[in-house]
Amino acid sequence: MKPECVEIRPSRPGEAARISEIAMLSKAMHGYSPDFMERCRAELTYSEHDLSSDGMSFLVADFDRVVIGFGALMLGEKPECELEALFIHPDYVRNGLGEKLFTALSRIAIQRAYTIMYIQSDPGAAAFYERVGASYVRQSPSGSIPGRTLPVYRMELEHITPLPT
Repeated sequence: MKPECVEIRPSRPGEAARISEIAMLSKAMHGYSPDFMERCRAELTYSEHDLSSDGMSFLVADFDRVVIGFGALMLGEKPECELEALFIHPDYVRNGLGEKLFTALSRIAIQRAYTIMYIQSDPGAAAFYERVGASYVRQSPSGSIPGRTLPVYRMELEHITPLPT
């Protein structure tokens, strides 16, 4: 599968269960135990309400009418937004799809006049965010595992080419 064969589009009603499934599968690919994954389930579960929230923007990667990845942008107080999620089904990783989704989400942020994106990353995904140009800023507490910290990155969105208007 080539990334150019994948459609990046807004999520649709009825896709929350598939999006949640991909989040769990993608997170598990970093080698976490079943107990750890169960403790992350609530944070990695998205509802239909989440997909239609005004404060969030969800995009999915659609390959042959099957959702194989997704990303979500939390739209906060300008100029800062946050990458809420970016997950690719394990069968489709390492082929440029994550970067394609990340760029599409960044372009949405730019179109809405955001200039800075913060990213709380899984340690296993940190190298990806560094590769796309984000800079490490600090550690932040995990929302799922007490005592665990996660790396936080900052992305200056001026490096992303906006879509033509």
